[in-house]
Amino acid sequence: MHVSVRRAGLSAFLVGVAFTALSTSLFAQATQGKIEGHVRDATGAPLAGAQITVIGTTLGNIANSEGYYFVNNVPAGVHDIRAQFIGYGTVTVTAQRVLAGQSAIVDFELSQQAVQIEGITVQGETNPLVPRDQTLSKAIVTSEVLDAVPLDNVRAVVALQPGVVDTGDRLGQVIRGGRPGEAAVFIDGVLVRNFNSGAQSEITLQTNAVEEIDV
Repeated sequence: MHVSVRRAGLSAFLVGVAFTALSTSLFAQATQGKIEGHVRDATGAPLAGAQITVIGTTLGNIANSEGYYFVNNVPAGVHDIRAQFIGYGTVTVTAQRVLAGQSAIVDFELSQQAVQIEGITVQGETNPLVPRDQTLSKAIVTSEVLDAVPLDNVRAVVALQPGVVDTGDRLGQVIRGGRPGEAAVFIDGVLVRNFNSGAQSEITLQTNAVEEIDV
């Protein structure tokens, strides 16, 4: 289960059913995603050299000879992405959700223009039904859902997901028929566990600090 954090500057949580060695790559995967796609003109021809920027960050890239681009290490959450190229109108995709450890596909079509006019704004896909590169069965709870449910802590939200049962004791939750305390809990890529008893540590986290939960 993934949980991603927002507002307070936190990035992502991950609650899994297996132990995983801590590493730099695990931390990045738990807190960041990827944006990729193509930049083309109205005829479908690729625009090599088009500039793509994640607005409000220093992240961006340049499209290659096939018009393809990618931006790695994008913090999980909702972002606006802009594409621009000399001689073409600027296009901005707003409210595009980037999931932790997943790739968001954002394609651009730029129109040629002779004079400077206001850029085109396109509404992004805030909540994709199924991420294109998702290979595991999982439930994703976004910040919008967390704001709507009458719960004030992450553990209560996790207990609502399919296959999760809260034992009501310090051993933690049972996921898909596992034993109490068997599930590994990761916060921002860091394992949270009582290494003396093997049980999950008590976690108190307000839902308004969470950007995303993956189970």
